[in-house]
Formats: sequence, C-alpha cells, structure tokens
Amino acid sequence: MAGLSFLLGDNSSVNFFSSPIYFFLIGTFGSIAVEVGAAVSAAGRSDGKFPVKYHRLPFLGWRFVLAVAAGILALVFQAHSGLAALYIGISAPLILDRASKQIQPLNP
Repeated sequence: MAGLSFLLGDNSSVNFFSSPIYFFLIGTFGSIAVEVGAAVSAAGRSDGKFPVKYHRLPFLGWRFVLAVAAGILALVFQAHSGLAALYIGISAPLILDRASKQIQPLNP
C-alpha cells in the first residue's frame, strides 16, 4: 500500500479508522445525509414528488461539491473521532446555505 501512504500516514500498519481518508469519508457522508434528509422532507411536503431543483444537474453538482468540501473541512479542523467528522460534515452545508442567503449584492 505504498501508493496510499499519503492517506494512511507514514506507518503502513496505521488503522484505517484513524486515517485522514476515513475522516474525509465520514464528513462527506454527513453532508450527503443532510441532503438526503432535505430531499425526503421536500418530497413529503409535495405529495411524494421531489421538487424540480433535485432534477437539475447543476444543483446536484453543487451539492456534491459541498459534500466534498465538508469532507475537506473535517480534515482541516483535524477531527480526531468519527463523531467529530460527522458533526462537521452535517454542519457544513447548513452553515454555508445560511451564509449564502445572508449575502446581499452591492448596489452601486
């Protein structure tokens, strides 16, 4: 596993559950879980039909980018447990969505 040494650390006997890739995946999973929950909630409010935005590729692409960013944030904040990485992953899309709604364009 010499090719994965940058993910697992210098020691090849490093446990996968303490490796950076594990925390990245858990953070990404947390973000995806939030999106799945939001989609199911939206479908429940509209008689089981998903809103149109969930059928658009740019929206899904942007949400995938947010999920990857959540995984990266779990690494940046140096999550030392799976639960911390999951919490970061769950929090990231919620914080970024709220922040984007607060940003107002400048009026010249």
